[in-house]
Amino acid sequence: MVSNECDSLELTVAETEVAWFLLKGRSTSGIAALRNTREGTINAQFTAIIARPESAAKHN
Repeated sequence: MVSNECDSLELTVAETEVAWFLLKGRSTSGIAALRNTREGTINAQFTAIIARPESAAKHN
């Protein structure tokens, strides 16, 4: 079901991975360490995920 949501939002591979980690309860700093990237990158990807029009409509 979650992968269908990611597909319908047309998330990038990186955004999909970040979404999965967030759903599993990982912190942004933990995700950054796992993905060998900066926490700011993870925050930007999270922002991109929730900024999608389809995503915003589902939260209202």
